[in-house]
This record gives sequence, C-alpha cells and structure tokens, in this order.
Amino acid sequence: GGTLYVTVFMVTDPVSAPNRKPAQYAYGFVIGFLIVLLRWRGIFVAAATFAVLLGNIVGPLLDIAAAAYAEGKKARRLAVAGTATNKPKGAPASEGQGKDDASKHGHSQTTRGDRAAPAEGGRT
Repeated sequence: GGTLYVTVFMVTDPVSAPNRKPAQYAYGFVIGFLIVLLRWRGIFVAAATFAVLLGNIVGPLLDIAAAAYAEGKKARRLAVAGTATNKPKGAPASEGQGKDDASKHGHSQTTRGDRAAPAEGGRT
C-alpha cells in the first residue's frame, strides 16, 4: 500500500520533481531503483518514502544536468552548422561588417555627423 501511495502521490508532486523531460525520466529511474534496492537489501519499513526523499535530493541536480546537456547539444549543433558554411579563413563574421564602409547591400554607411546629400531640387 505504501509503495502505491508513494508512486501516485509523492513522486508525481510537481514542486519537488524536475521540470525537463530527460531529468524526469532519470528522476523516476533513480526513485524506482532506490525502492527496489532498499526493499531488497534494506531494513526500512518505509523504503518507498525514503527513496522519494533521496530522489528529491538528486532531483534539482538532474534538472541542472539535463539543462547542461541540452546547451552542449545546441552548441555542438551550431558548431557543426558553422563549419559547414565553408567560409574562407579571415573572412568577416557576416556580410557588411568588414573594414570598408559599405553595407551588405552596397550602400555607403554614414557616420553620426554626416548627412546624406539632398536630392536634386530638394531643400537642405
């Protein structure tokens, strides 16, 4: 009866459970493994409750690990995408950001004090 109560009500508590899906799967695995281990080798009557307490200690760490894994995966994907563009070595990061004053569309860029020349017949 205690294991079913723990499984339905305590493990699924959104306050103590991790937020990311991979961390939730690992959280469930850790608690399940601890329940089996503590029932098989332990002397605890309330092994399921103790397993949830230990799982709640590990839960935030699993969430942090899942976030770090997702960021690393994203960085690897962006690194692979960046090397696939075949840019020549020493090329500017993007068009129009080199040393010349032309934008990526070929228009000259003005500085803060410069004004564009008025059109013919126009007023200044």
